[in-house]
Amino acid sequence: MTSRQSAASRLAPRILSAIDLARILSLPLDAYCQHIRRLERSAEYSACAYMIQRHSLTSLLETAVPASLPSCIGRLHPHPSALQLDFLHPEAIRIYRIDTALQQMHATDLAHARLIRNLHLINSRNELTYALIRVLLTHQSSYLTSLNPADLQPLGLQDIVEAMQHQSGYTQPDVSRISRLLRTLSLLSATGQDIPLRALLMQQHVRHEAQLKALIAEERLLLLNGAIVTPWSDSKLSQHLKNRHGIVLTRRSIGALRQRLGIPDYRHRCDSLDYLNASHTLGPLLPLTPANLAKLPEHPGVYEIWSAMTPGSNISAQVNQNLTKYCNSMIYLGSSANIRARVLSHARGHSRNALLSALLLQGKAQIRFCVLDANWRHVERVLYQAYCSSFGMRPPCNRISP
Repeated sequence: MTSRQSAASRLAPRILSAIDLARILSLPLDAYCQHIRRLERSAEYSACAYMIQRHSLTSLLETAVPASLPSCIGRLHPHPSALQLDFLHPEAIRIYRIDTALQQMHATDLAHARLIRNLHLINSRNELTYALIRVLLTHQSSYLTSLNPADLQPLGLQDIVEAMQHQSGYTQPDVSRISRLLRTLSLLSATGQDIPLRALLMQQHVRHEAQLKALIAEERLLLLNGAIVTPWSDSKLSQHLKNRHGIVLTRRSIGALRQRLGIPDYRHRCDSLDYLNASHTLGPLLPLTPANLAKLPEHPGVYEIWSAMTPGSNISAQVNQNLTKYCNSMIYLGSSANIRARVLSHARGHSRNALLSALLLQGKAQIRFCVLDANWRHVERVLYQAYCSSFGMRPPCNRISP
């Protein structure tokens, strides 16, 4: 008997079982599935196969497993009544029904006793995983459909445990067990985005911050388009949160959220609207068609790039989602000694900015500019600082400050 076996023999069976369960819950999905396949090929399993029945927790199974996503447990599909997850690995939904005679027959046989214990551990992990997935799909269905962070609902580990306790199963969930599963699994959205399960948890204050940031982004868009004249006050922001999301926050709470996010109050955002005045010298918006690209001046100056209407369909889902998010919005502020050469560089992908290049290549962008004889970099810096001060964020495609 090895020292490890000797130490294990001194542990109470309940503690030993908990340790074994923790180990199997911590296994990465691909290693876990390999463990099950090895177990089913073992001599012990073959000898007892006639007394073991294999079942599945669900019939929703997909055969096309993405090789590049070893932790992905399933693919989401929209359904009229609710989201549906098709599992990618039959091992992850397998349940073994063991004849009681087998357990009595091999009660003193260590090899077969170990086999039975492993089968029970697999049952426990798969039951917990299936219950966890059902809870996540129920609570975060809006986010999993839209992939909009503002749609994430508050959900913590204890909330998940309490929801899972109402579901049938032989293994009681607890925070430690659920945390281990969340670290090892992900799912694939209907648009092909890999979503770690742990990303579906959100504390209440994080959700409020995401929704406030979305409101400020909307305010920025409305100000730029002239739909509103002044920024929203904290009272107005509170009213919008209540009307749209059913969230009741006081002005004091809104102020605290703004401070954490570094967003100025409406007076400072109003005073900073000098950006709109400072940028009035830029000309009218022009579609960035090949003809207009050829007509851009080969002179120094500053320019804005705006997203245009609905993005095209022959681009990746992630880029398409980003283009939709910034539809009809100013997304980039720049300057150059040669405006035409710089914009062509963006269009050819030399700027390493995927979103900006996609807009230009798809013809889904507009531009306005101002030719300057000198100090164009200084003017860009002043406009950039005014923009950040006005709207509490930089233009979406500006990765660094000028």
